[in-house]
Amino acid sequence: MKHIIILLIVAFFGINSLNAQWYQVNTNTTENLYDIFFVDSLEGYCVGGGDYFGFPQSNGLILKSTDGGESWNSIFSVDSMTIKNLAIIEQGGDMKLYAFASKSGMPYLISTFINTSIQNWSVSQISYKPKEVKTYNNEIFFIDELDASLKKLSNGVLVPLHSSVTYFDVQNSDIVCLDITSYNIYNSPDLGVNWDTLATYPSTFQSSNISNGSIKIDDNYIILKGTYPGIVVYTLNNGTNWTTNYNAPEFASTILSSGLIIGLTHMDEIVSSIDLGINWTVIGMFNGEKVGARIKVFEYGYGFLIGNGGLMYKGIIDTTAVGINKPYLKKKINIYPNPTKDILQIEVLDSLKIEEIALFDIEGKKVKAFNKKDRTLNVSGVISGIYILKLSTKGGVLTRKVVIE
Repeated sequence: MKHIIILLIVAFFGINSLNAQWYQVNTNTTENLYDIFFVDSLEGYCVGGGDYFGFPQSNGLILKSTDGGESWNSIFSVDSMTIKNLAIIEQGGDMKLYAFASKSGMPYLISTFINTSIQNWSVSQISYKPKEVKTYNNEIFFIDELDASLKKLSNGVLVPLHSSVTYFDVQNSDIVCLDITSYNIYNSPDLGVNWDTLATYPSTFQSSNISNGSIKIDDNYIILKGTYPGIVVYTLNNGTNWTTNYNAPEFASTILSSGLIIGLTHMDEIVSSIDLGINWTVIGMFNGEKVGARIKVFEYGYGFLIGNGGLMYKGIIDTTAVGINKPYLKKKINIYPNPTKDILQIEVLDSLKIEEIALFDIEGKKVKAFNKKDRTLNVSGVISGIYILKLSTKGGVLTRKVVIE
């Protein structure tokens, strides 16, 4: 039933394709590129160096862009080092960059405050080796390559969260972890304090699928992307049932909110899916080495495909299209209680302006419209069932499934 709901949402809100084009940009380097992070629509950072395993050793570097990734210049470089991961968080009212590197097999941390006139770089050896770094609530979450455990950096303190982790994601205080060694998926609703094991593990997702794979948690569903063969596996009921869609891209991929997935095929095609991997649309071409290529998409309406030899492609993605939830909208709009019997409350942070509020049934029929200034929505006259609440803003559209009892 929930599967049908998701597909109806996509079909109703009319996303037939993503209006996107991908083109190569100049990075002014021939080093391999591994990670990229944007702090706003213009200012971004990218890190690189030797190959993924650290050989041959090369110049570890950090690039900066001030024009939305159209051009890049080196702001940090050190010999015989590979910088693989990057995170930027707010610390003491300033923005601090953390870059994780390796040199002669030993892990290092490179850091500096970026919103100061002069960057005072700190380079120090550390006892952990991050990979798949993600940020949430000004904390840095990562898998430690040295012991395959999930950890976080919180105010400079290293905190262990879970052992034996292959992939993870963190969203809205939830963490989900996949452990391919035990074929289990774990979920924490409180950022790693307590853990539950999902009811079942998807039998179609095996060790051969973990290369170029990823996991994503978003609202009520969990999505896995894997390769060999390329598949998308998802659950809409916390692991009770799983659905597998085949013919997914084999190489670099990323999973966004609302089931949007972007990946790279063996035919050098950049493709996207808006229906959890059922259908794929070619949105660009890539002329480079596919092994080691990585895709990152940001909320500002574009994404990047980075790879070996300094190669970088930028993609303009129409994330303001109706039905695609921008991540920052989820942070600024809270809807509760859900389920509800008669009242829905809308809490809006900052000065975000809502232009339209409407309730739809799962067939896409508008059930009720509300005044755009309303923050208390009366749904007492609506028949019990599952509905979609749509909030339109100048910055995009947020759709949220709501249950009326």
